[in-house]
Amino acid sequence: MTVTQILHFIAPTASAAESETQATLQALKGKKAPKNYVLGTQTQDKHALQLTSEWHDPAAESSPEATAYIKTVRDSLGSPQSMYHVSFKQPAFGADGPLSSPLVEFVQVWFPAEKVTAGFRKRIEGDFEKFD
Repeated sequence: MTVTQILHFIAPTASAAESETQATLQALKGKKAPKNYVLGTQTQDKHALQLTSEWHDPAAESSPEATAYIKTVRDSLGSPQSMYHVSFKQPAFGADGPLSSPLVEFVQVWFPAEKVTAGFRKRIEGDFEKFD
């Protein structure tokens, strides 16, 4: 069972949200972050940020690595406006998982570039063909 953590933040301005997003992603490069996470802004309200991360072991959320990860996020983005924990029987970021595409349709996401593989691109192109 995996636990997915969803954190919502509100930035003072749209440009602050953009710069806070970039600063957070840079800061997380030096930390032991969860294997799968995405950070994005709503396209209709660019002040709103959402960080979604997946923990493969519920106990991992209270580990020293998770504590350092959350501290880095809070140092960059402040305290979350809301926090949700959702349990899934399968990995949420897996090939057929609910987070293989954005959880909320109107959220634009940033994620590590190394995840953009040929297979990932093929899945995205296939999705566009379905909806075209």
